[in-house]
Amino acid sequence: MDIGDKHSSWRTVLSGVPQGSVLGPMLFILFINDIDDGTLSKISKFVDDSKLCRAVGDDQEADVLLEDLRRMFTWSQDRKMLFNLKSAQLCCLCTGGRETKSYRMKWEVRC
Repeated sequence: MDIGDKHSSWRTVLSGVPQGSVLGPMLFILFINDIDDGTLSKISKFVDDSKLCRAVGDDQEADVLLEDLRRMFTWSQDRKMLFNLKSAQLCCLCTGGRETKSYRMKWEVRC
Protein backbone atom coordinates (compact mmCIF):
# COMPACT_ATOMS: atom_id res chain seq x y z
CA MET A 1 0.00 0.00 0.00
CA ASP A 2 1.41 3.37 -0.96
CA ILE A 3 0.59 6.66 0.74
CA GLY A 4 2.62 9.47 -0.73
CA ASP A 5 6.23 8.34 -0.65
CA LYS A 6 5.60 5.82 2.16
CA HIS A 7 4.70 2.24 1.54
CA SER A 8 4.30 -1.01 3.41
CA SER A 9 4.98 -4.55 2.36
CA TRP A 10 2.35 -7.26 2.05
CA ARG A 11 1.95 -9.60 5.03
CA THR A 12 0.24 -12.95 5.30
CA VAL A 13 -2.83 -12.86 7.53
CA LEU A 14 -2.87 -15.97 9.69
CA SER A 15 -6.29 -15.48 11.27
CA GLY A 16 -9.23 -13.12 11.56
CA VAL A 17 -9.82 -10.03 9.50
CA PRO A 18 -7.10 -7.39 9.24
CA GLN A 19 -7.80 -4.38 11.42
CA GLY A 20 -8.70 -1.34 9.39
CA SER A 21 -10.13 -3.33 6.49
CA VAL A 22 -13.25 -2.10 4.76
CA LEU A 23 -15.16 -5.35 5.34
CA GLY A 24 -13.89 -5.97 8.89
CA PRO A 25 -16.74 -4.32 10.81
CA MET A 26 -19.42 -5.88 8.58
CA LEU A 27 -17.90 -9.36 8.84
CA PHE A 28 -17.67 -9.02 12.62
CA ILE A 29 -21.32 -7.96 12.91
CA LEU A 30 -22.36 -10.90 10.72
CA PHE A 31 -20.27 -13.23 12.88
CA ILE A 32 -21.87 -12.10 16.17
CA ASN A 33 -25.38 -11.58 14.77
CA ASP A 34 -26.80 -14.64 16.57
CA ILE A 35 -25.31 -13.86 19.99
CA ASP A 36 -28.77 -12.87 21.26
CA ASP A 37 -30.61 -15.98 20.06
CA GLY A 38 -32.61 -17.30 23.02
CA THR A 39 -31.75 -14.49 25.42
CA LEU A 40 -34.52 -12.71 27.28
CA SER A 41 -32.39 -9.71 28.22
CA LYS A 42 -31.62 -6.84 25.86
CA ILE A 43 -28.28 -7.06 24.03
CA SER A 44 -26.71 -4.06 22.33
CA LYS A 45 -24.13 -5.05 19.71
CA PHE A 46 -21.39 -2.73 18.54
CA VAL A 47 -18.34 -3.28 16.34
CA ASP A 48 -16.11 -4.42 19.20
CA ASP A 49 -18.43 -4.33 22.20
CA SER A 50 -21.61 -5.96 23.43
CA LYS A 51 -23.82 -5.00 26.34
CA LEU A 52 -26.33 -7.23 28.13
CA CYS A 53 -29.03 -5.25 29.98
CA ARG A 54 -31.90 -6.30 32.23
CA ALA A 55 -33.92 -4.73 35.02
CA VAL A 56 -33.73 -7.05 38.03
CA GLY A 57 -36.45 -6.61 40.63
CA ASP A 58 -36.61 -10.09 42.13
CA ASP A 59 -34.81 -13.45 42.27
CA GLN A 60 -36.60 -14.72 39.15
CA GLU A 61 -35.33 -11.75 37.10
CA ALA A 62 -31.83 -12.28 38.52
CA ASP A 63 -31.97 -15.93 37.43
CA VAL A 64 -32.96 -14.85 33.89
CA LEU A 65 -29.96 -12.50 33.75
CA LEU A 66 -27.63 -15.25 35.00
CA GLU A 67 -29.00 -17.69 32.39
CA ASP A 68 -28.44 -15.10 29.66
CA LEU A 69 -24.85 -14.63 30.86
CA ARG A 70 -24.37 -18.42 30.74
CA ARG A 71 -25.88 -18.52 27.24
CA MET A 72 -23.53 -15.78 26.00
CA PHE A 73 -20.52 -17.50 27.57
CA THR A 74 -21.44 -20.82 25.93
CA TRP A 75 -21.92 -18.99 22.60
CA SER A 76 -18.43 -17.50 22.90
CA GLN A 77 -16.86 -20.88 23.75
CA ASP A 78 -18.62 -22.62 20.85
CA ARG A 79 -17.23 -20.03 18.42
CA LYS A 80 -13.79 -19.88 20.04
CA MET A 81 -14.28 -16.15 20.50
CA LEU A 82 -13.87 -15.67 24.24
CA PHE A 83 -14.81 -12.46 25.96
CA ASN A 84 -11.99 -10.19 27.13
CA LEU A 85 -12.54 -10.53 30.86
CA LYS A 86 -10.04 -7.75 31.61
CA SER A 87 -12.34 -5.22 29.96
CA ALA A 88 -15.65 -6.76 31.07
CA GLN A 89 -17.64 -4.69 33.54
CA LEU A 90 -20.84 -4.84 35.51
CA CYS A 91 -22.86 -1.67 35.88
CA CYS A 92 -25.47 -1.97 38.59
CA LEU A 93 -27.96 0.79 39.32
CA CYS A 94 -29.37 -0.21 42.70
CA THR A 95 -31.83 1.36 45.08
CA GLY A 96 -30.99 1.58 48.76
CA GLY A 97 -31.91 -1.31 51.04
CA ARG A 98 -32.08 -3.90 48.27
CA GLU A 99 -30.23 -7.18 48.72
CA THR A 100 -27.46 -7.52 46.14
CA LYS A 101 -26.66 -10.53 43.97
CA SER A 102 -23.41 -11.84 42.57
CA TYR A 103 -23.00 -12.29 38.80
CA ARG A 104 -20.17 -14.31 37.26
CA MET A 105 -18.71 -15.11 33.87
CA LYS A 106 -15.43 -16.75 34.82
CA TRP A 107 -14.90 -13.84 37.17
CA GLU A 108 -16.82 -12.68 40.18
CA VAL A 109 -18.41 -9.28 40.57
CA ARG A 110 -20.52 -8.10 43.48
CA CYS A 111 -23.31 -5.62 42.88
